[in-house]
Amino acid sequence: MRIASLPMYDLPGVRADWDALWAAARPALTHAGIPAPAKLSRPIDLHRHWNDPRLVLSQTCAPPWRDGLHRHTAVVGAFDFGLPGCPPGWYRSHLVVRDDECRPVGALLDRGRVAINGYDSYSGHGSLVALGHPPRAPLVTGAHVNSVAALRSGAADIAAIDAVSWRFLSRLPGRLSGLRIVGHTRPHPGTPVILSRKYDPHAARAAIAAAVALLPVSARARLGLRGLVPLGDRDYRAA
Repeated sequence: MRIASLPMYDLPGVRADWDALWAAARPALTHAGIPAPAKLSRPIDLHRHWNDPRLVLSQTCAPPWRDGLHRHTAVVGAFDFGLPGCPPGWYRSHLVVRDDECRPVGALLDRGRVAINGYDSYSGHGSLVALGHPPRAPLVTGAHVNSVAALRSGAADIAAIDAVSWRFLSRLPGRLSGLRIVGHTRPHPGTPVILSRKYDPHAARAAIAAAVALLPVSARARLGLRGLVPLGDRDYRAA
């Protein structure tokens, strides 16, 4: 049985909308010879899932793709979430602290308690390295939502939180209370949609782009989706 997922922003309140997007894309994918499963998987172990030989399509982060997934998957594109300060299909992270934090951002990044969601995350870790502030002995939380919780509890002083994740979390009552944005990382190509190299990425790109357009306006608004930008392998090899 083939498997597929769209896990990067599969958060409470929008899971049904991602399912609707997949349902809209599946007929065109199947027509193009891409064996799209009936439903999206929601794996716990993403690295195992991405390396499963049954994988058809998924969404990952730039470092895992560059570090090995490129051998058996191709980049289809990146969703455009219409983020301010970013080109279409690109994203960045907010530098976030507690409301009562008064130390300079640079001091916090270099000498404070930095929370990251994972070393394999560009938004939470690689973006800080690109700023010239590689975290030293960071608190590894496993997810942006956990980094937010670490900030609120006082376990961490600063974190880079993916702007798309921040947008979704801002809709959940109380989840971001007591926190504020004090800066941003540099824009970077967004989390890539990837496809097994057994199949045609151009056909997958067309199917997913058409599916975004077919979604009800309310679903697109909840997801913040404006389309799929046709980024490719070279955009992430160079990133």
